[in-house]
Amino acid sequence: MLDSERTGERMGGGVEIDRAHVGTDGGAPSWREIDRRLRRVATTRAGLDAEELKWLARAERAQIHRHFGYATILEYVERVLGYGPRVARERLRLARALENLPKLRAELEAARLAYSAVRELSRVVTPATEGTWIDDVRGCSLREIEQRVTGHAPGDNPDDPPDPDLAPRPITFELTPRTLALLRAATRRLEDEVGHPLEDDELIATMSASVLSDPRAAGDDRAHVGTEDSSAADASTSPGAAPYQIAVSLCPSCKRATQDAAGRSFDMAPSAVDQALCNAQFLGRVDADAPARATRKVPPAVARMIERRDGGRCVVPGCRSTRYIEVHHIHYWSRGGDHSPGNLACLCFGHHAALHEGRLTITGTAPDQLVFERIDPLLTSGGP
Repeated sequence: MLDSERTGERMGGGVEIDRAHVGTDGGAPSWREIDRRLRRVATTRAGLDAEELKWLARAERAQIHRHFGYATILEYVERVLGYGPRVARERLRLARALENLPKLRAELEAARLAYSAVRELSRVVTPATEGTWIDDVRGCSLREIEQRVTGHAPGDNPDDPPDPDLAPRPITFELTPRTLALLRAATRRLEDEVGHPLEDDELIATMSASVLSDPRAAGDDRAHVGTEDSSAADASTSPGAAPYQIAVSLCPSCKRATQDAAGRSFDMAPSAVDQALCNAQFLGRVDADAPARATRKVPPAVARMIERRDGGRCVVPGCRSTRYIEVHHIHYWSRGGDHSPGNLACLCFGHHAALHEGRLTITGTAPDQLVFERIDPLLTSGGP
């Protein structure tokens, strides 16, 4: 029998290989063999994941950690199975969930759904809806499943309208000491400019806005804004110009807004939408047969005049920021305010966000009769 006709022959290490799929030189396997091996590994991994989750649930019920002197089952999983804290917590959560989700567990055992897909679905499916969700995501990639799940609560069906998901997203950076020193120096400089310490979200938002407001970032790299009645928030070192646009989609019926970035959509809080619409560019319907003429909420000539009048910086006392300056309506346009110079003022990104989030109020007439008041969240919420 020719080598190319043999099947089931073993290579070193006890791994089977189909000789029909080995390269003609008897060395490197063909693409078919590589694909077959990878699929086999994925199937084996799914089975092992399902097996581990089953025994994790049993280990927790049996309080196995006590027999080894560990304080919690989480410590046992970290030390014995080698998972980090975040992964260990997620594995335990999923192990508990799958005890009541037999259909989802069967999908993982049979490798019809990968661990990562089952993990995402377990956040929303219940025994009554798991079959519907499994059918809905069949053939979807992980990113598509994440998009389907976003905005849904446990018990929702896939076709239920999603609610905005506005919870903060934790992220982790691994920095060298040199880069960490640069970050600390940049943070201090930004805090000196705005006149107060920056929370994590405000720090990253200000840094990102500064990069995007650089005219050199304009051109082909711009992200375009669209809504059902498309509106785009401009950002620039000059309010009269629009070097880039952030894609914002606003549903006219439910008013749920999303912001597109790098191929993904993120829900926006109502305060963020109001901030974006302060000096927006309206593109018209993006699904029309022909593009509409773009219009600006604040005429460019007026925006340029306001920037020059306010010295190209934020008007909030103590703030020296000249980065990512936006034009704000003191008396909101949505509440009857106009584009008169006395009703317009320049704000940096951070103070503009604070105003729309209710942490700052500005009243009066620009430029010389403005009154600023910072809102103490402890007073408005009744204390800690």
